[in-house]
Amino acid sequence: MENYICNNLYITPVAKTKGGYASTSTISPYNEPVSIRKNDSSITYPLHKYNPNSFFVYDVLCAIGIATIISLSGKSSIYLGGKLYKYLTNNPISNYFKNTRIGAITDYMNITFNNIPDSIIVKLPKEGMSSENIINTHAKYVDTRPKHSIINTTDDITYIALIGHIYNTSMYSSMKHPLMFPDTVVMELEIINIIKQLLNAPENSCGNMTHSHNESNILACYAYSQKALHYKNITSPEMIISETAHISFHTAATLFNIKLIIIKNDPYTGKIMTSKVIEAISNNTICIIGSAPSYCYGIIDDIMELSDIAVGNDIDLHIDYNVDGFYLQFLTTNGIVISQSDFKLNGVSSITINIPHHNTNTGTILSSAIIYRQPSLRKYQYFITDKWAGGIHASPTLIGDVPGSIIATTWANLLYNGQSSYIRYAVALVDLKNTLISKLRQFEDIVIIGEPCLSTIAFKSITIPIHTLVEKMFGLGWNLNILTNPTALNMSLLWFYNSNRSINTFITNLGDTITDLEPVLLSGANQPNLSTSIHGNPFPVLNINDHVSTGIAYIESTKLQFETN
Repeated sequence: MENYICNNLYITPVAKTKGGYASTSTISPYNEPVSIRKNDSSITYPLHKYNPNSFFVYDVLCAIGIATIISLSGKSSIYLGGKLYKYLTNNPISNYFKNTRIGAITDYMNITFNNIPDSIIVKLPKEGMSSENIINTHAKYVDTRPKHSIINTTDDITYIALIGHIYNTSMYSSMKHPLMFPDTVVMELEIINIIKQLLNAPENSCGNMTHSHNESNILACYAYSQKALHYKNITSPEMIISETAHISFHTAATLFNIKLIIIKNDPYTGKIMTSKVIEAISNNTICIIGSAPSYCYGIIDDIMELSDIAVGNDIDLHIDYNVDGFYLQFLTTNGIVISQSDFKLNGVSSITINIPHHNTNTGTILSSAIIYRQPSLRKYQYFITDKWAGGIHASPTLIGDVPGSIIATTWANLLYNGQSSYIRYAVALVDLKNTLISKLRQFEDIVIIGEPCLSTIAFKSITIPIHTLVEKMFGLGWNLNILTNPTALNMSLLWFYNSNRSINTFITNLGDTITDLEPVLLSGANQPNLSTSIHGNPFPVLNINDHVSTGIAYIESTKLQFETN
């Protein structure tokens, strides 16, 4: 079978080179595998350099299908309109253009990985590799990262020795066997006690650690769905969230068949519109989700108002202390943050929180925990069955027991840092945020969304083509995330805190980039027809009106396949 290389949407045969090539399973318009040579500089990306007009036919067919459905009325007409829309968007012509766009995404990802090592391990070695060989191989892999993705590690020798010792003594412990490892049970209890105190939780509150922030939020949703089924016989549960709520709530809704009622954020404050929350409440509402702060904008919702709404409607309220919400309590103590968002508010039923692992010089790693106001609510997150040959299986979380090493190192980090260290870190983040915001406001074309709380800042622009800005800044070593609805971008201040890069360097690079874009701004050139982006990818994605196919193409492109002979 001939191999092909994609260059600007034209598929041409290529011969296999001595160095080999990375193969993918992407279907090209010619239904042949698309192969990308490594280190081929003749292929230029990012994706938006494709001519959007080349995809015009597919967009027109989709638009006709949508317009047909809208124009038709009556049950039978809607049925026929749906059939027509399905045909117009799924036929040889439209599929050709759709597959071309999917191929563009896959091709781009393969080119992104063209700096991977020439030799890839494909089978277990007969004899174990030496420690030196493993370290050298790992260093070679790390060297493929963009240089600006390297985060400083700590130079605190005492801290390194402490964490190494705690990890080594706990790496085989497990909460699955509490009688064998009672120390792990005690350490988790102490962690939960510390978090309860920080969150002003009542004395009879409870909680547990989880594998990740995603699992913590998913567990909360599961608990609320089960409680609603038990107490209110709600079989079609609904959950109210904002557009900027963490993606894990979307995951939970899919897993547990919960209907998401997504409320728009205020375009100026960036907060969930509480007036719309009230309108969205129904007999099937099982809970409301608030963010403190939100993942996309770094803004704290009006938690006090959400609490009043929850109490007035007898609905549970879950607060997601997303990203750096852990530091809110230390800032509240100092009076830097005034808004209340914890268990002091009667309407708050549960809180999920990330627990940072760091000292004053190292990067941030996160553990996660969930705290419930009432023990009776936590019971609904458990998984218990007697249908297993191993006996009654009782798990407090979805995935199962949390490794003892995670619990032990989290415990050690909290005790090592203490309140004073976390206060210093939180205040430093606020100072960085204020400095960056003041400098960003010097640019007339940039509008900061709302009032960012800590390390995440989002901004948008009516005049600057965001996708081009992100591309050029990425080339200068700044990884900015594209947001949608509206098109904007966000960034994390942790890059400044945990690396040697300065805010002044960022502002200089940003100013130079905006200056370079002035001809585009003056010409009034329209941006390409971009409707979305893929999280984790700094470049925008051409709209193919099929987000599932786009996502599959993106994921499978990162699962590299190589010849093994």
